[in-house]
Amino acid sequence: SGEVIDTRVGRKTGTWIRDQVAQSGVLLDKAAIQALKENAGEDVASVQGVLATLKSVFGQDTLVTLEEAAPYLGAAGGVPPWELTDAIASGNAAEALQKLKRLRQAGGRHEMQILAILHGHFSRILRLAGLEIRNAEEAAHLLGDKGSSFRAGKSLQDARKLGNSQSKKAISLLSDADLALRGQSGLAGDIILEVLVARLSYLYLA
Repeated sequence: SGEVIDTRVGRKTGTWIRDQVAQSGVLLDKAAIQALKENAGEDVASVQGVLATLKSVFGQDTLVTLEEAAPYLGAAGGVPPWELTDAIASGNAAEALQKLKRLRQAGGRHEMQILAILHGHFSRILRLAGLEIRNAEEAAHLLGDKGSSFRAGKSLQDARKLGNSQSKKAISLLSDADLALRGQSGLAGDIILEVLVARLSYLYLA
């Protein structure tokens, strides 16, 4: 007769942060809450400290705007890997590069870790590209995903966007970047990753 309480934040960051704001007694406008969410990224532990600071500065039940809150939000935290892959899939290279920077700096991800994340992501897409798959459940079965079919649905969506040819091109770009990071290029690792992310983003615009 017990109750299971899911304490994981995961993709529910926005809802969790809004709950924390409501419980803190600090009134933030919509733009300020969104900025707090984007700035916190994966570092959700920093949210309560920021809210405590805002409460001490502005008091309780006083509406705080984005402009007023901005100086107290602190340094941008890391972001989960799916924010990078989602930005790439949108074809927005500038946003994707921003997410990459936060993964590298605030998130502390090694360049080879990021390459592995991207390779795993696009390998799933290539496995689905060109196949007659009707829905996310079929995609999940093919990819061996168990439980939720959400991730498989995202992979299927990207496979349909890219098609077989562009999916293969993505893997080729990743292979070239892997060799470059292992010493084939004289460029710094961050530059190699930035070029890779920009090129992957452009594949979605072709």
